[in-house]
Amino acid sequence: MINISFRKRRGNGRPRSKKRKVAEGGKIARALESGISGRWILGVGVFIASVLIISWRGMPLDIPVIGQISERDVTATCTFSFPDRIRTEQSREIAENHQPVAYRVVQTVPEEKRNSLRDFFNRLPDDSLLPRSTIMGLVLLHPTRSYRYYLNAVIPARWEEDLILILEDAYRNGVLTPDIKRTLSNTRQEEIMLVTRAGSEDRIISISEIPTVSTCRNTVLNTIVDNILKGEVVYGGIEGVVEWFVEPNLEFDSEKTDSLRAAARSDISSVMTEVRKGEKIIRQGEEVRPIHIQKIRSYQEQLFRLEPPISLLYYTLGNGLLVSLIFIIAVYYLERYHREVIRSNSRLLLISAVVILILLLSRLLRQVFWHIPPGMMEFTRYISPVTIGTLLLCLLVSVRIAIFFTLILSLLAALVLGGGAGYIVVVIIGSIAGVFGLSGARRRIDLFRAGLISAAAALLAVSGIGVAGGLELKLFLVQGLGAALAGIISAFFTLIALGLFESLFRVSSDIGLLELSDLNHPLLRQLMIRAPGTYHHGLMVATLAEGAAEEIGANSLLSRIGSYFHDVGKITKPEYFSENETPGYSRHDTLIPSMSSLILVAHVKEGVDLGRQYKLDRRIVSIIEQHHGTSLISCFYDRAGRNRQLKFDVMEKDYRYPGPRPQSREAAIVMLADAVEAASAALDRRTPSRLESLIDNIIRDRFSDGQLDECRLTMVDLKKIGESFVRLLSARYHTRVKYPSMENGE
Repeated sequence: MINISFRKRRGNGRPRSKKRKVAEGGKIARALESGISGRWILGVGVFIASVLIISWRGMPLDIPVIGQISERDVTATCTFSFPDRIRTEQSREIAENHQPVAYRVVQTVPEEKRNSLRDFFNRLPDDSLLPRSTIMGLVLLHPTRSYRYYLNAVIPARWEEDLILILEDAYRNGVLTPDIKRTLSNTRQEEIMLVTRAGSEDRIISISEIPTVSTCRNTVLNTIVDNILKGEVVYGGIEGVVEWFVEPNLEFDSEKTDSLRAAARSDISSVMTEVRKGEKIIRQGEEVRPIHIQKIRSYQEQLFRLEPPISLLYYTLGNGLLVSLIFIIAVYYLERYHREVIRSNSRLLLISAVVILILLLSRLLRQVFWHIPPGMMEFTRYISPVTIGTLLLCLLVSVRIAIFFTLILSLLAALVLGGGAGYIVVVIIGSIAGVFGLSGARRRIDLFRAGLISAAAALLAVSGIGVAGGLELKLFLVQGLGAALAGIISAFFTLIALGLFESLFRVSSDIGLLELSDLNHPLLRQLMIRAPGTYHHGLMVATLAEGAAEEIGANSLLSRIGSYFHDVGKITKPEYFSENETPGYSRHDTLIPSMSSLILVAHVKEGVDLGRQYKLDRRIVSIIEQHHGTSLISCFYDRAGRNRQLKFDVMEKDYRYPGPRPQSREAAIVMLADAVEAASAALDRRTPSRLESLIDNIIRDRFSDGQLDECRLTMVDLKKIGESFVRLLSARYHTRVKYPSMENGE
């Protein structure tokens, strides 16, 4: 069991107030990343934006639940008008019912008859009335052909134009079957619209003017007898001829009818009903109905229009006070428990962007909900975008930050949407359940698992509130389904927003980090080829760091990936580092200690530059930058102190890495794992006791030197880390059984 005791080293560490020399892209980049002025500007900007988003258009009224009994009177303080949906719907139904149905004129029917007549007369050889066939032959023919022969026999050619005019007049208003006309009469339709061919104007005609088939045939027959025959003698059967030529030619046009009715409905604007000042919008004890919701909405709009500027100012100031209190709590929490976050402007900017995104989405939802039908109000009562922000923060920052900011975002969203205590409870439960659903997520598709868990938790939370409040089963099930749907949609939206945030802020989620774990990454390939010793060292450090991070609950994936890349700066001068040197020869033997120190220090800056060049995650770049902290390069510092030929004083600060010290637990773990792996490789006899003593000394030295002051590692954490290192290295350097030598090839 490793037992670590610590005592701060005095007078041998670099003052904590001294700024580091190597920063992200120089002094300007460092000021933007960790400068206090940048944090103040960001904080003030987010505060103002939050207050304006929340206060826009004034304070919303409390919307009661449909089906519940009103607990108080709501009296109008001003006269307003509201769109009466019931009266509007009644007016539109009346207009729709008065709209005539449409019937399409089948042009082929009269045209076919007309063409048949002309063809018949064209084939007549003369005006002879003699039949072309015997009576017996006519009887044996098909009825249609029989009529044709009969026409040849009884109709002279001079009747052609008269018959065509009679035919056109018969089809002028169309012809209906008796059943269709009877149906139209029963529906009390007085008129219909005749839809003619393209280029002709549609017209409305009274149903009484449209003949049935039988009526039209009688009319045609009488017209022929009175105007053509005029007492001439013809063979019998003229009625059959007329019956063959007169057929129905009107068909119901459903598409045109629907279009006419839709146009009639759209022509009717909303019917406005006035509510006078002092009139009750809803009375105490009255059941809340959709019309009450519509009245309250219109009343709210009127209040917005009539509200004096001073009232809006007071409302804005009140929201400003609430938001400032929420922000103070958030800042205190970050300063107290997540100092590495509040000192990183890039992380603060990411969190601020998530907060503003959720506020904007809440404002958008409020505008959408304001215009949906009152009957859908309960479905949207617990819909919230907070889960999106929670999942983003969980993936891009940390679980603890995500859970804490769930509370912050829930309060801010409630101010925008006007939600009460029940709304806040449901949102918090659903969002935190989504965080737990992301546990162990390694693929982007795992987001939908979190969405399903969030949806189930929200549904149960709404059900609990509904049962406790005595709501009807149907009502709280509708509310719960809305909350569950919001959880699923939040997962989908998070999947889309995740890529955007990763690109904008150059930070990777654990899902994105897993993609960097591929050892075929171009930068790792270069390291393997140009500095194979360093590459192997990085793999061993990754094993140690990952195991230690698992022990203390840190991000093991980040620790492992950060270990892979922590020494990539050695690519530029690999031969100057011991793991890549030729045995028995060191290039540092020909250099003065200060030059050797500069070469070692440079690999940190070179690694940071390469990390930025290959667009590595910010957290990995931070690990590269912080994995030596401000520690002393003791080997060359001691050599410089023993070198009598140096013409200048040896300053300890010239032999220290520029820092900064590790700002996160993961960076500190990589620092310790790096030192332990390098030192254990140089150990002569790697017994568990000697490894334990070595690890104890390294951790104590880093702690005493102040390297672990800014990373939130506790004494218990350091003990667990040491024990993990001992266990892993003992397994790595375990003794093997010596096998007897094989003689004679046996």
